[in-house]
Amino acid sequence: MPDITTAVDLVDHLTGMADSLDEHVEQEQVHEQLLVARTMAVELTGELAAARRDRQLTAEENRDLLAEALGIDGGHPVLAVLSAVLEERARQDAKWGQQNHPDGTGPRTTPLFSPVEFLDDHLTADIVARKLRDRCERRFAIDPRHREEPAGTWRDIFLEEGFEALAEDDPMKLRGELVQSAAVLVAWIEAIDRRTEADRG
Repeated sequence: MPDITTAVDLVDHLTGMADSLDEHVEQEQVHEQLLVARTMAVELTGELAAARRDRQLTAEENRDLLAEALGIDGGHPVLAVLSAVLEERARQDAKWGQQNHPDGTGPRTTPLFSPVEFLDDHLTADIVARKLRDRCERRFAIDPRHREEPAGTWRDIFLEEGFEALAEDDPMKLRGELVQSAAVLVAWIEAIDRRTEADRG
């Protein structure tokens, strides 16, 4: 597969050659060459579009697009944060694909543990994070026969990521966990939007 610039040049060249032949020559053999040239141009155009669609944007490209979309200066610090979240979202999609889970929310849900256990002053953030991570893994077990609890929800993923952030005291590790948490929230909102759009029919 040629790189994007080469593909563009080749498409232009083939299309120009096809047009030129069409204008000046009417012989049967040349018409066959014309058809081949046009077919190659269409195929390359499709590959080029797919490459542009599938290619993960660089951090710099993300920042430039965000700055333009938001109408803010390219040096604004929020762009670095949002760009990091977008990169994390791309990694999540590459690893897990599109995720569509139940929300797991509502006034009667029990998102944490029993009040007595959760409010224990000796239950530190790292312990809570580990408990939530273990619970999330159990609930998202691939084989339902191995599930000891209800199926996993967005709530489970969000709580795991949030408490993993609370368990960090190193600033860079904390930042990384917060970026992951933010990306999970974005993915959750995307899932809600997909569901809402599907319900509209």
